[in-house]
Amino acid sequence: MQALPRLLLLCLALVFTAPVALVIAVPPAQAQLLGVGGSEEQTKPAPTDPFNRTTPRGTVQGYIDAMAAKDPDRAARYLDSNENEFRKRILANQLRLLLDRNGKLLPTVEIDHTPNGNLNDGLDADVDRVGTLGSGDNTVPLLLTRKKVDGVDVWLFAPQSLDAVQKLLRSSKVSLVEQYVPEYLSDYYLFGVTAGNWLAVVVLFAVSLLTGYLVALIISWVASTLWMRTGHDRSAADLRRARWPLGLLLSNIWFKAGAVSVGISVIAREYAFRLIDIGSVIALVWLIFVITRAVSHAVLRQMSRRAQTSAISAAKLLTRIINAVAVLIGAVLVLDILGFDVTTGLAALGIGGIALALGAQKTIENLVGSVMLVVDQPIRVGDFCQFEGALGTVEDIGIRSTRVRTLERTLVTIPNGSFSSMQIENYTLREKYLFRHKLGARYETNAKAIRAVKKAIFDYLAEHPNIEGEEPGVRFIELGSDNLTLEVFAYVLAPDVPAFFEIQSELLLGLMEVFEKKGVDFAFPSQTVYLARDNAVPIAPEPGKGSA
Repeated sequence: MQALPRLLLLCLALVFTAPVALVIAVPPAQAQLLGVGGSEEQTKPAPTDPFNRTTPRGTVQGYIDAMAAKDPDRAARYLDSNENEFRKRILANQLRLLLDRNGKLLPTVEIDHTPNGNLNDGLDADVDRVGTLGSGDNTVPLLLTRKKVDGVDVWLFAPQSLDAVQKLLRSSKVSLVEQYVPEYLSDYYLFGVTAGNWLAVVVLFAVSLLTGYLVALIISWVASTLWMRTGHDRSAADLRRARWPLGLLLSNIWFKAGAVSVGISVIAREYAFRLIDIGSVIALVWLIFVITRAVSHAVLRQMSRRAQTSAISAAKLLTRIINAVAVLIGAVLVLDILGFDVTTGLAALGIGGIALALGAQKTIENLVGSVMLVVDQPIRVGDFCQFEGALGTVEDIGIRSTRVRTLERTLVTIPNGSFSSMQIENYTLREKYLFRHKLGARYETNAKAIRAVKKAIFDYLAEHPNIEGEEPGVRFIELGSDNLTLEVFAYVLAPDVPAFFEIQSELLLGLMEVFEKKGVDFAFPSQTVYLARDNAVPIAPEPGKGSA
């Protein structure tokens, strides 16, 4: 577990330095693309395309939107074909019909959203794959190609894919939606899609959701049952809650497969897939929360059994960081699905990272302070400590603050940035406890009695099983103003503070019994007044001398 805090510190260091490294490491040739740096000439706005065809994703979405608006003239603008305008409009409609029957488009997040396209797909730099057409042995890739139109580099559906449209369309079969959906529902449109297709979407989603939930229910029940056999009852209950997010994830998979199989319109599919993908991201983050909660409860329970209190704080902090990272990544994926340019936004974070850090100094200070508390471990969850005159038990070390339960049972919340710089006295980390007291005997006690009681105290402490060593300190140290003072000095072996207090009470009662057996009384603050009469005879004056 000692490697865990180091790994955690390394991860946080990467998070903090990544924005700055992005600004430093971006090559000049890509700086204009990312909007990071560059000369005045390099940062001139590039020519724009009115049809948003400068990226593969923009071309696919533009074509779908054009077909949804029943605008074949605009849809034809996304095809790289030498046909005349009339034939291009027909080809645009044929491409849509083929996509409806047995075509597939890649998920939105997998279609590149940069002008250069996907350079790691094994294809030429000016070619990107965005889906497939046909089915079985008659499957061909749906490709985009980049070419210059009106001085602007745009992406268009490639000729090699368009040439196969008519052949594949002739061999394609009528979809189940076309066969079984009533014809009168084809007269009503919503967002460019017939009502029959939307009805198929609703029915298919309901079936997929019900099936996904039932399968997830079985999986979560089996997992929680097996987990419960290991003795983790609480974490097993957490695992049973995973049926909801897991059901959403499974329903997403089955809905996508079913939508293509039954031939739901590609336009309806794309709209529905976006919503379902957003739901899947939320479900995945939810599932991570459930799993980390279950694992955290199991790990913390195991650590408590083994008295590994030093790892409890690290485990809690790591769990919260994992959840925070999951939320952050989920938010980025949702924005990407909605069509926002996340790449440019992340690049902007590189430029604004320093400004953001300056504006959030306290937040970063508290986050770094929490890491220091976990790595340096001056305190741990459950420790009894003193800080700035206050006493209490550490209940939680969070990302921003630490909560301490005081002896008055109030809850004190301290920012980690301040808490990590305080002088903290940790009582729980003591391996032994100091037993040091002064005992006062009355002044009427003679030296022989003092020696006897001193030896008796020594023997009593030396024979006690909770006293460390065989020679406790017992000394006659002072002739005080109202007592003869003896000092007792020894270390008590105890597992914790309450046990020490109990042993200390026993020792003090034992010392009282030693005094009683030796006939020595304890002194109490007092004053003794001695009254004396002056018996001296006055000296008579010499003869002849009178008094002055």
